[in-house]
Amino acid sequence: MGEDALACPQCGASLSSAPDEGAVDCEHCGSRLHVSTVHRRHEWLVESLDPREAMAALRRALAERETGGAPEIRGSRLVWFPFTRSEGPHGPLLAPAASTLLEDLQDFRHPPGDRRGFEAAELARRGEVIAVEGEPDADLLHVPFHVVRFRLAGRNDEQEAWVDAQGGRVLFEAPPPSRERDLDLLYAALVGGVLAAMIVCARLLWSGGLMSAVGAAGLAACLVRGRDLVRAAMRKAEAA
Repeated sequence: MGEDALACPQCGASLSSAPDEGAVDCEHCGSRLHVSTVHRRHEWLVESLDPREAMAALRRALAERETGGAPEIRGSRLVWFPFTRSEGPHGPLLAPAASTLLEDLQDFRHPPGDRRGFEAAELARRGEVIAVEGEPDADLLHVPFHVVRFRLAGRNDEQEAWVDAQGGRVLFEAPPPSRERDLDLLYAALVGGVLAAMIVCARLLWSGGLMSAVGAAGLAACLVRGRDLVRAAMRKAEAA
């Protein structure tokens, strides 16, 4: 497809009508399109990172977050996500042209790389193409991402990360829990248990009597045992 040819923003197929006809039905997907005399470019960015490099970038990102232990990589797929592209005062500006749960895509920077005229058939052979939503009023650019599925050590839930197939930036729908947060939770549980036991012991001692003293001694012993267990759990988490 030539650089000046019109393309359907939904499927990328070439449009046979002239720009001054006002509207046209795409012969490939049947979408009703309003054709403007203003030419809009539709391009795709060639990926430079292979799946192995994307997985390595994910491992580095998780290590920096101190999630603890090596992640279990479950698989990956190549996805082209659409952005509108316009010129800003400090370079090209990108805005998502489809729905996404990735908040970081809202301020995604334009990656460098080889741009080519959009061809749906070519991209479909290489990976998954996310369709454009609505009628964009700016140029379109499909950017490649490796969507990597993984599990963190000691967890059963599967998560996904989007790795920019040009620069290696890693994006998460929900930030994975860090080891630091787990340690904070353990410390909070320890402090809460100590305070609760102190209150119970104080009430028992206040009431007086042999049974109260025995109960207080038992609670104190349980508290010491609980403290030792929590400390052991914290040392195990720090060593992971």
